Amino acid sequence: MNGINVPAVSGVRPGYFQQSDAGTAKVALFFSHQLGGSICDWVPYLPAFTEAGYAVLATEEPDSPARDVPAALTWLGGKGITKAVLIGASKGGTGSLEAAAERSTPLPVAAVVSLSGPTDYAGDHARIAVAKIKAPVFFAAEEDDSPFADDAKDLYAISVSPAKTLKIYPGSRHGADLLADGALRDVLAFLAQNVPPQ
Repeated sequence: MNGINVPAVSGVRPGYFQQSDAGTAKVALFFSHQLGGSICDWVPYLPAFTEAGYAVLATEEPDSPARDVPAALTWLGGKGITKAVLIGASKGGTGSLEAAAERSTPLPVAAVVSLSGPTDYAGDHARIAVAKIKAPVFFAAEEDDSPFADDAKDLYAISVSPAKTLKIYPGSRHGADLLADGALRDVLAFLAQNVPPQ
């Protein structure tokens, strides 16, 4: 990969940024990892997204990504990005939904992807957030990953987004690992339909 390391400046935590393979993406995907995870959780899958025409940014987030989203989106705006998609694993999914529910963000949040996101985590309340988010939302979990499969179903049911998707996969894997079990293809299709890269 030919991305750049993002220094811990302007409120953005250390991370990794990669423009699309074409080098002209106006849409960036901001990836938030799960508890105990890191940027490395996303690395195997980032080339599929840059090949599809998206820029990608993944950062280290010991707390909630909801706290980091404004600074990250401001930083992306400085790179010529005009809108963003928030993609989170577990707590990262909950925090991404929380951030997307904010009325004002530095860049428009065009969609959210929650992989195994719980309904609530450490002060972030996805159950409340999804009742506000009108942007497209993709919820996913694996059926034997309890209670996260039920959480995904509950959040989907509450969501007011007119373009919401729910995917429950076989197995018991969690968070970013869903991308290895079929979710990568489905997330790419969801993005292509709802947030084309150009």
